[in-house]
Amino acid sequence: MHAYLFILPIEPVEIGEIYEHLPLHCTLMPWFRLTATPEELLEKISMIFERHGPLELISAAPALFGPNDDIPVHTLASNPSLINLHNKLFVALNEMDAIHTERKWTGNGFAPHVATKNKRAFPPDSHARINEVYLFEALDAEKLSDRKALAELSLLF
Repeated sequence: MHAYLFILPIEPVEIGEIYEHLPLHCTLMPWFRLTATPEELLEKISMIFERHGPLELISAAPALFGPNDDIPVHTLASNPSLINLHNKLFVALNEMDAIHTERKWTGNGFAPHVATKNKRAFPPDSHARINEVYLFEALDAEKLSDRKALAELSLLF
């Protein structure tokens, strides 16, 4: 079983790089598990991204997320295009029998944000034009660690 994650990058991502800490990003789809290989996954979902177009992310306000409300983040301004992209991906993954590790943050629970990590943040009124989505795989699927950047999917058509 593979463990995957889709992100929208705020900081650069290098394909093939293994990250202990991910670059600053907005999670498009939290960790999920699939039996499908990366190639099989990409074949099934790539059209979702090819037909979408770029996203404009705008930081809105600081907040605290996580199970204990102790993870500092910045929520994003309302973005129907981002919600639509998440929902299309969510449906496609469910059709592939994905097991979502954080189900409450998917579908109707999706809350777009950028976590503040190691003094790196996306403060209010920051803007980022997102032209690509990145697929990551946890090489240690049990601990969701050693995150390898597998693929870049363009949002430009």
